[in-house]
Amino acid sequence: MARRLRQLKDGFLFAFLGAFMILFYRRMAQNGQPKKALKGLTWLVDNLSTVGVVHNDRGFAYLKLGRVQEAHDDLQRATEVDPRLSMAHSNLGLTL
Repeated sequence: MARRLRQLKDGFLFAFLGAFMILFYRRMAQNGQPKKALKGLTWLVDNLSTVGVVHNDRGFAYLKLGRVQEAHDDLQRATEVDPRLSMAHSNLGLTL
């Protein structure tokens, strides 16, 4: 029982930290620091690859840096992971 509670707590903590990191790096990319945001966003993509928002945010950072092909790839992946993620579809349109 105690082990299961630790697992739940660890899972909740990981989810909370993941959400915080997503918002933090998104804000960096939006506020003129996309290059700094890329390192953290890449870590998030590597560790939360089933979350469309992280692919979208890294794609947006790539877009801000003029790295259109990398942006397109990430944004395409975001729409595959979460087809209802409208911001990914909008950002993907910017790469065409």
